Amino acid sequence: FVTSGLRLGTPALTTRGMGAIEMETIARLIHSVLANPEDEDRLQAAGNEVRALCRTFPLYAEIYQEMSN
Repeated sequence: FVTSGLRLGTPALTTRGMGAIEMETIARLIHSVLANPEDEDRLQAAGNEVRALCRTFPLYAEIYQEMSN
């Protein structure tokens, strides 16, 4: 019952249209947060970057476009 790491999958990312570059960005963000969990500025910056990434790759792009019009 002892965990030794994280298991991350990519289906949700590829569904949004993300590729290798975005996955490298996500890995960097995960590392940044795990390496500095008490750094509020870093956590805020990572959250902002995640929100920007999600806006760039909306889950349902067709619905997002309809709502934007």
